[in-house]
Amino acid sequence: MTDEEMVETIDNWRAASPNIVALWRTLEKAAARCIVHRTPQRAGKTGILFEYENGTLWMTLPSRRRIAYFDARYETSKFHPDRRAISYMGIEQKTKKWARIETYGGRLAENMTQATARDCLRDVMLKLDAAGFDIRAHVHDEVLLSVPEGEHTVEEVCDIMGEELPWAPGLPLHAEGYSCSYYKKD
Repeated sequence: MTDEEMVETIDNWRAASPNIVALWRTLEKAAARCIVHRTPQRAGKTGILFEYENGTLWMTLPSRRRIAYFDARYETSKFHPDRRAISYMGIEQKTKKWARIETYGGRLAENMTQATARDCLRDVMLKLDAAGFDIRAHVHDEVLLSVPEGEHTVEEVCDIMGEELPWAPGLPLHAEGYSCSYYKKD
């Protein structure tokens, strides 16, 4: 793909996804206001709260778990000198070294989404454990169970995994599964 085709593809996707782009802006504005004013900021109706404590920007998720952005700043972007950007200290993905990392609303939304999905899986795994299931592993959004033949059904597991979470009322959860004698990708 040429640079021009890439820009056109991105522009088309953003035009077709205005609610997602609005979410990015909402998160980025709330985080930036929090850093600048050092006061808690709610990101619209998302349920996300940003707080600034001792140089760290905290994103509080609907589950009440918090993600830390250490030494957060709102300053001139190193990539776009005509703009300001949120940055924090962390491990740079390519170099694996401690560095200042710029972020934006899209990445904050990704962090929020991935972390919330993780929290859903955590709570589902706790429910499965409480119901007596032997959890052997999890892979992304999968849970691997060791179940004696005839003791439980896949439907029972899916029903537990689809139950509403107290911190996410109305979040539609659904699970599918299969039974086999060895691990395989579905």
